[in-house]
Amino acid sequence: MTSTLNFAAFDVETANPKYSSICAIGIAIVRNGVRVDTHSWLCRPPEPVHSFNPAIPESTASPPPWWPGSRASPSS
Repeated sequence: MTSTLNFAAFDVETANPKYSSICAIGIAIVRNGVRVDTHSWLCRPPEPVHSFNPAIPESTASPPPWWPGSRASPSS
């Protein structure tokens, strides 16, 4: 049986319990049931990082608010 399952999975990580403290974004593209592409970006959260997420301070200490290439270009 051939799978025709096609979708994009989207995930965000937060620096603290607030939804507005996004510090990482990821997406995976699945075509015909097979993951064919993934992308991830780090961004500096506007809120302080809480101790429940100890790996995030080092990861987001110096990146810009958005990594270059993470913003979609308008299509022509």
